[in-house]
Amino acid sequence: MTVLKSTTEFLKTCPLIGQDAQNAELQALFTDGSRGTVHLLPKGQKTVGRYLDGTVTVQNEMTVYVTGTGENGVDLEHENTFLEGLEDWLFSQNELKNFPLLDAPKKVQSISSSSGAFYQTANDPQGICQVTITLIYTVRL
Repeated sequence: MTVLKSTTEFLKTCPLIGQDAQNAELQALFTDGSRGTVHLLPKGQKTVGRYLDGTVTVQNEMTVYVTGTGENGVDLEHENTFLEGLEDWLFSQNELKNFPLLDAPKKVQSISSSSGAFYQTANDPQGICQVTITLIYTVRL
């Protein structure tokens, strides 16, 4: 399973994220009862360590985008509550060493989040939430 697919499956375990029964898309569950669509997109990866035993440490970044935030237009309280909650959940999962399940020989070392933000555009007056997820894993080549 790819890193992106494994992370998507991992996000399904977050209590702030649900799944649409009809089309299986992930949904952000906002405090006002409304929902947004969750998209997980690759951002890039790089090697951050290379060791004599053949082990490589990789930093993989993905961006979580949430579109259609709120049925009644922009309500920054709900979007901010979702972003903060997602970042808190990722922090707690890292502390518990509960990580996405990657195929061998990849082994996750940590998961973290950064760059939580909310954007409003002319094309989507309801706005877009985003947060970057960083997954650090080792692989023995």
